[in-house]
This record gives sequence, C-alpha cells and structure tokens, in this order.
Amino acid sequence: MNTIIINTNEIPVTASSRNFELHGGLLGDGPLPSFDECWYFEVRVDSVVDGLEEGMAMGVTTCGPDVLDVELPQTMDEVDPCWLLGFDGEEWDGAQLLWGPAPWKPSSLKAGDHVGLLATIAGELQVYVNGVAAAQASFALPCDRPLFAIVDLIGATTGVT
Repeated sequence: MNTIIINTNEIPVTASSRNFELHGGLLGDGPLPSFDECWYFEVRVDSVVDGLEEGMAMGVTTCGPDVLDVELPQTMDEVDPCWLLGFDGEEWDGAQLLWGPAPWKPSSLKAGDHVGLLATIAGELQVYVNGVAAAQASFALPCDRPLFAIVDLIGATTGVT
C-alpha cells in the first residue's frame, strides 16, 4: 500500500502497479480551510482502467498525517476516524463503523474529470464531478475539529492530481 501525503500544490499521484486494485491512499498535509462554514477540496483524475466495479473514494478525516502509524493501512477506510464516499457505490461512516449505499459509482470516471468534495457544517459530504452534484451523504462530522482531505485510489482510478 502506498500512502502519500498531499499538499496544496498540484502533485500527480499514479499507481506503481496496475496488477493490484488497491493503488494507494492520499491524506492532506494540513487541515482543509473553512469557507462559509464548509470545507472543499478537489482532485483531477489523471488515469483510469476499464472493467473494474470499484473506483476512488473521497472524504475527510480528523486524523492528520502526524498521527499516522508507521504501518499504514491497506485502505484509507482504516484511518480512524474517516468518512468516505465512492468505492463501488458505498459510503463509510468511520465513527459508527458502518457501510451504507451511496448513489455515486466512481468506476465511471474518465481521465480529465475533476472530482470535488464539499463537507458542510451540517455534517454532509457532497461529491461533485466536473462541477455537477453526484452524491450526498449525511454524517455526524466533528466540524469543531480540523478536517483533512482523504482519498483512496482503488479499482478503476489509478492516478490523480
């Protein structure tokens, strides 16, 4: 598992092996800035593979890069706690340790797509693909604490910037 700490610069991240569906994870190097009681980050999809059911997942965590263990998790849903949308049409509530259905299946993303995630003070995560709303989920996000961007490169999504 490759886990890479990302910062605000455009740094491309691409899977080193295309034979395995777990390509790596990304974690923001600092808290997301707040804008009008919400937080936002965006990635550009650089590379994909066809024929896989799963795709990337995006979300937030209260776990900054300084508290990650030396042994990194195999998938980013193991970062405790985190809240994610994507995979094969699933959402993960890391505070409740619950999986649930989500209306967004990122396996259909194409190279060049821009995927954004908006976290609201009301505890919602909203995914936007090329500026169009693609999914929304409600969680009990701890918005009184710093939130960090988190991305799981999995399945069809093999590279982002």
